[in-house]
Amino acid sequence: MPQNQWDAQVYQQDVGFVPVLGRGVLELLDPAPGERILDLGCGDGALTKELVERGATVVGIDSSPEMVAAACNAGLDARVVDAGRLASLCASGALDLGTFDAVFTNAALHWIPQISEVTRGVRSLLGPRGRFVGEFGGHGNISTIGLALNAAAALHGNASPGRPFYLPTAAEFTAELAAAGFQVDNVEIFARPTPLPTGLRGWIRAFGGPFLADVALEQREAVIDTAIELARPWLADQAGQESADYVRLRFAASAPA
Repeated sequence: MPQNQWDAQVYQQDVGFVPVLGRGVLELLDPAPGERILDLGCGDGALTKELVERGATVVGIDSSPEMVAAACNAGLDARVVDAGRLASLCASGALDLGTFDAVFTNAALHWIPQISEVTRGVRSLLGPRGRFVGEFGGHGNISTIGLALNAAAALHGNASPGRPFYLPTAAEFTAELAAAGFQVDNVEIFARPTPLPTGLRGWIRAFGGPFLADVALEQREAVIDTAIELARPWLADQAGQESADYVRLRFAASAPA
């Protein structure tokens, strides 16, 4: 998974819109009371809690101990699990979560380049007709922000980090789901420009770790300043409101009967 430092308080302050925008895919899941659901990449548990409030029994998993701690502090069943090893952990018996009626994921899969581990692992956790529903960054996501951070790193004498996220096309992700044994019900990609409550600096503070991992600590603020200067003309409106150039991939798949 791309390196990033997670802080639940920073997350809520700078990018608290993530679970809010995830409610659309929660409606696509359409959870029923009594269902057992896995929230993959649960973060601080904002959407996990909504699933519980709808009557589901929910287990959340996330690779970040800090975010899992925040979810547990909210009274949720959340566990530290590296989803980039999900299939291997399940197959070896090192992880025993039982069987689920559905697996839900929001804004998590773009952090996991080992996507086949995820899809095969999810498939192994679902019962017949079990649903896999989610949303994450698709092809073209944060192109302007990413280019600005890459260029800023290079301008300050650092190697360009490239594209540190998994951002597939609809066809690429459809093929991944099919290879894992899913029936693919729907995969769509759409643009969703998203206003940033604390601007580009807040977005970088929350999510920019993978772009800055190889930048010396004493250079990071200068690199961030340059990246914002490069990106702002393309991402700020006439009133100065900065937005992220998000492109989202939303999907629904199911296990065979």
